[in-house]
Amino acid sequence: MLAASVAGCLEGAETIAATVDVDPLEQLFRDYPAEVLRQSALDTTGAAAWVRETMSAMTLREMAAQLVIVDMASAGERVRTLVENHGVGGVLVPRVLPPGELRDRLGELQEDSTIPLLTAADYERGAGRFSNNLTELPSSMAVGATGDTTFAAAVARLTAIESRAIGVNTLFAPVADVNANPANPIINIRAFGDNPRQVARFSATYAAEAARWGAIATFKHFPGHGNTSEDTHAQLAAVPGIKSDLATTDLLPYAYAVSTNRTPAAVMTAHVWVPAYDSQPTPATISPDIVTGLLRDEIGFRGLVITDDLRMGALVTRLSVEDRVLRPIRAGADVLLTPEDPVAAIQILHRAATQDRALAERVRLSARRVLVAKASIGLHNLGGSAVSTNMYDVLMGAPHGRPIADAIARASVTHFRRAQDTEDFRSGDFDVVHISNFTRSQSITTAMDSVDAWFPGRESVRFNTELTDAEAMAGVSSLRSDRTVVFVYLRLASGRGDAGLLKGQQRVITRLLDGVLDGARKSARDVHVVLLGNPYAAANLGRARTVMLGYDQTLATARVAVEGLRGEVELRGVLPVTIPEVGDAW
Repeated sequence: MLAASVAGCLEGAETIAATVDVDPLEQLFRDYPAEVLRQSALDTTGAAAWVRETMSAMTLREMAAQLVIVDMASAGERVRTLVENHGVGGVLVPRVLPPGELRDRLGELQEDSTIPLLTAADYERGAGRFSNNLTELPSSMAVGATGDTTFAAAVARLTAIESRAIGVNTLFAPVADVNANPANPIINIRAFGDNPRQVARFSATYAAEAARWGAIATFKHFPGHGNTSEDTHAQLAAVPGIKSDLATTDLLPYAYAVSTNRTPAAVMTAHVWVPAYDSQPTPATISPDIVTGLLRDEIGFRGLVITDDLRMGALVTRLSVEDRVLRPIRAGADVLLTPEDPVAAIQILHRAATQDRALAERVRLSARRVLVAKASIGLHNLGGSAVSTNMYDVLMGAPHGRPIADAIARASVTHFRRAQDTEDFRSGDFDVVHISNFTRSQSITTAMDSVDAWFPGRESVRFNTELTDAEAMAGVSSLRSDRTVVFVYLRLASGRGDAGLLKGQQRVITRLLDGVLDGARKSARDVHVVLLGNPYAAANLGRARTVMLGYDQTLATARVAVEGLRGEVELRGVLPVTIPEVGDAW
């Protein structure tokens, strides 16, 4: 039963009901191959019997192995041994593998595995990349900026279909964090926004649609990573607030999903400390009060609980290898995500369970939940490979999902500021400046190349690295026009601790806003900025004449931004977060 603090936030739940109008959603998929949609049907017949029979045949060590997901990238060739000889429960898929290679490798692993594998991926923005025919989707914050849950459903359906075609069945999405802290260095555009009710509606819609199309959805990061200023990849982050405040913010997406029967199949725990529930600095992943007391008992979640990556700094700097294995399971988690040594993790868990009856029962309960999750998407009926060759061939033949990505971009790109007399950029003299805070991104380089191609014949300058003051001055002085369009690419980077520009790049923006061109001060009113990424950077652009917000660096978003500058489309996005008071300096 929900405690009063959580139940109170659900009053009037019908006002945030996650409804999806069938017609608009189906309209988005009107040109999608009917053959693929037909092949996406689920077969879950015999699920309960399969779970029961499989559990009865497993040893305690085999059950312990089912609670481990290994990292394909770090395991390398050893991953087949981990699957075939050690019986791990699943694998985490690297995003950068080409779809064909990934499909083949996952097919082989499924054939090697006695029990079907959970094959998981961080496909928050779809299964594709700019370089292949699967679909790279705009960010969750872009979806939030549309204001329409239809797009959340479309993202879930498209991602589920394309993921299954390459053998991925578990999505580490949606991000159900409420990004209440503008200084958050790692959630940011991965969240739908900072409004708890909107995040609840969009997350629940995503989870329901993903399940409908055969993928396990994973709400993350419980009990909430949005109101933090630290990155748990590097260190422990603290979540402020008393219990009643948390019930109406961070916890609302989870409580809402459970209360409305749109429950996700899985929840991922965060390595954050919540003082309201633990007086000592305890990562939520190993906190019984949070995983069992709050998530299981108070909110009522009965699905699969998966830890965040056990190799992250927030745990590694505080816990021994043994504690990183045993304490999450004792706290109530079911799955250990990517321990450094999977075999050692299985041995540690099995050995401890043979000596502790309560822990052994926890292992059995969690193994059963893993099997139930697998059967819920019909893995027990898919045969050896669990990969559809026909679906893959059809989807890779042409980029079927790109119209959906384009539709999201058109509905999300936002005018944060626009002068009434701003001219469009179809003609006239202007320079194009690109600034990126991520120096090794092929996708950002591709976006820059595309923007330059869409503005042919313009002077273009790129600032992709840290800069000295002299380098910043030299770059700005090379510009010749009084009118400048600045594209700022703000990508999140694990462990960096900041989602903004590098210090030297900030000097470039400052000099442009100061009007320093060719060594002379000119009017700053002709600086127009397109932020592709972290929208909170708009707070530093008080003197820019135009500020346009796209919430990622996908080609779809960059293209719509250019069309907006040209006056070719009407931008319809609604800002899904609150930007602090706008200033004049970084």
